[in-house]
Amino acid sequence: MTSAIEKHSDTLDAIASSIASGKAILFTGAGFSADAINIKNLPPPRAADLAKKICNLGNFDEDEDLRFAADYYLENHNKSLLIDLLRDTFTVKQTSPSQDLIMAANWRRYYTTNYDNVMELGALKSSKRLDSIDLTARPDQHSKASNLCIHINGSINSLTAESIEQGFKLSTSSYISSDNFLNSPWYYQFKRDLEISTAIVFIGYSMYDIDIQKILFNNKDLREKTYFITQPNPSAKNIFTLNKFGHVLPIGAEGFAKYIESIELNKSQAPSERSLVFFDMYTTDDGEYTIQDKDVENLIYHGEIKKNAIDYNITSAPPISAIVKRKELETILRFLEAKRHTIISSTFGNGKSILSRELMPFLQVRGFDVYSIIDHDADFTDDLEIIRETNGRSVLVIDDYHNHLELLCYIGTHKPENIFVVAMTRLHAHERLRLDLRNSGFTYQELSADHLSTEEAEEFIDIVDNIGGWGDKAGLTQGQKREFLFNDNDAQISLALLSLFNSPQIKHRIDSLMSFCSSAETQHYKDTVFAICIIEIMGLPTTNSFISEIALNDDIYEDSLRQNDSFNQLFRISSRGIASKSSLFCLSLIKHHFSSTYITTQLLKIVKKYGERDGKVREETEVFRSLVKFSFIERLLPDTNKKTAIKRYYENLKTNVRWLKSDPHFWLQYAMAHLPSKEYSKAQQYMDQSYALAKKKVNYHTNHHDTQQGRLYLLQALEPSNVLIAHDLFSKAHSLFMKIDNDIYKFRQVDKYKDFYDTCYEGLAKRYKSDFEHACKKMLKDITKLTNTESNYNGPTVIRVKDRLEAILERIASSRSVVPPQVS
Repeated sequence: MTSAIEKHSDTLDAIASSIASGKAILFTGAGFSADAINIKNLPPPRAADLAKKICNLGNFDEDEDLRFAADYYLENHNKSLLIDLLRDTFTVKQTSPSQDLIMAANWRRYYTTNYDNVMELGALKSSKRLDSIDLTARPDQHSKASNLCIHINGSINSLTAESIEQGFKLSTSSYISSDNFLNSPWYYQFKRDLEISTAIVFIGYSMYDIDIQKILFNNKDLREKTYFITQPNPSAKNIFTLNKFGHVLPIGAEGFAKYIESIELNKSQAPSERSLVFFDMYTTDDGEYTIQDKDVENLIYHGEIKKNAIDYNITSAPPISAIVKRKELETILRFLEAKRHTIISSTFGNGKSILSRELMPFLQVRGFDVYSIIDHDADFTDDLEIIRETNGRSVLVIDDYHNHLELLCYIGTHKPENIFVVAMTRLHAHERLRLDLRNSGFTYQELSADHLSTEEAEEFIDIVDNIGGWGDKAGLTQGQKREFLFNDNDAQISLALLSLFNSPQIKHRIDSLMSFCSSAETQHYKDTVFAICIIEIMGLPTTNSFISEIALNDDIYEDSLRQNDSFNQLFRISSRGIASKSSLFCLSLIKHHFSSTYITTQLLKIVKKYGERDGKVREETEVFRSLVKFSFIERLLPDTNKKTAIKRYYENLKTNVRWLKSDPHFWLQYAMAHLPSKEYSKAQQYMDQSYALAKKKVNYHTNHHDTQQGRLYLLQALEPSNVLIAHDLFSKAHSLFMKIDNDIYKFRQVDKYKDFYDTCYEGLAKRYKSDFEHACKKMLKDITKLTNTESNYNGPTVIRVKDRLEAILERIASSRSVVPPQVS
């Protein structure tokens, strides 16, 4: 045995390192339980022996087919007697020293195909409590727990008369139930655990326990970190089979346990040895870096740029720049010097993620300890304590903070004195979470990263000039390019880049790359490309596990796809997923290279999957929410026949997810889908439906309904056919807005007061003109109140509305001061 361990010492050392860092997964099969003793003083039987026991209990001919034996028994005999047999058989009272040593190690997560309680009892002997769950448990309530043991085939601890035919995998009905592992929410969690882990260790595993080929081991990255602990001297067939999926270590559970004991992996880590798991400290690269055209192209088209390129651009003054050095860096520094948290919001694709990467070297060279998140599923509380104890000036830079709301709320509640947060997210997500932050006590300064300053615009023009990226606009003068940015694209990077992506040469290049998934043999890869783009546009993690969920297939794990040259030009692959981060590129890819029919059909498949599933984890819930939201669907679809495609999508949506018909939020979105085509009567019909359903729900707030209803009134007021009732419609809208909290959604609609002034004001009766003037004054007062009381609330929408209201009131006042000409 010793020689076998020595033979595999390098491999065992790699496993040990993963276990010590808490990033290894333990997966046990039937062989792991062989040395345990149940309450009948026998070892738990394997499947064939259990089948015979069931046959004998039912007094029918012995058969080694467990599924048949269970089905036949349950159909013809007393269910309670079978439950008693299973409880007696799989309730373990004694575990072996080897099992105890293995369970004492620092595993990240525990999976088993076994029914018994061997893992739980073994862990308990080292004062570790494992929570046993089966596939009927909700992942959203358990996925972050570290002491979790998932029984894929069912747990003896939760065996009941109901679960024996559902969560307990004995009979055909349980195997084909909706909770089958490959179709259950836990399959996604399993894939997440695999990609997060640095080692996956199988002990006592049999190919008959679960179809391993369906659990993603056709991928070299997973194969490299997968290990099978088998009995000494395994058969040639077993070695040949398992070698396809990982490394085989024929040392037995006993040999593995002795190795664990010899290097004391079962000992608790001393406080002085604690290391960061959730966060990683940023270190700036020293030295010069020569910016190349491909660096800038990768940034523009794929949102990816090398770390040392960013570090050199931010800490030095390179002759050629790769990124626009944002003015917000200095403002954030001032906030941090004043010991304030900062939140930066922006609309879609305006560079907040690149800003977060610029910020890290900018702060690090100014004496701050800067941290970013590296393991989204780890527990952050221990890391925060380690950082707090350093007593340095520590800054947590958190991109897409909507994925980490718990972290910000925790800091808001506990208020560590030397830890400050700079968090980024999209504007709509920040508005949605603003109240949660306030309730947690998290106070902050607020910035918008949407608009380029004049200096930043000049820098952006130079960068695009340098790579010849203007396409058909290359002949424009510097002033015309500046005008293109400020007038045509509102000084927003996103709009400018979308215009460039829409150029014929870029479209042709992408069409050529996309041909790799257009043949009959490779067309299914198209679903994976689409899934990557959808996830990126939503601002969610583009991990392999999540891509496979949204693609509705596991192609992302296939080496044939991952090694495809065209695929690698579209996306940059990492071991855990897609590393590129350009939501704009992904949006352009969908709008210009996928048909409306394909987009809506694929989205309906995804929304149907999640609409029928309980226990969704956060990102799955976010996907479902987005796929019902009108603004998201409208953004994706090509301009051709967009209005028809949107309405057809919502018609099918309520058919695919039938419970949506009783959901007020769905009818609100359906109403909004009719506004672009000016079908206002139909929109009002669905709005009324939404209000009626909302009234039936307890504590259901209708702020969003009121906002959109007010918008509908204003749009109708602007119609020439409604000139006689324009003031009534405006008054209804204004009354609704006055009831709503002061936020971005309210003032986005108030922006239309200018349209009403331009279109309708002159035709109003004198008293109605006065009403309109007072309405504008009230809204201006609300905006002033918002900008004065909120944390530096100066978003571009609010500022624009404020300017427009002031301009309206100035024009009204000016018109009153004009003296009528004298008649001679």
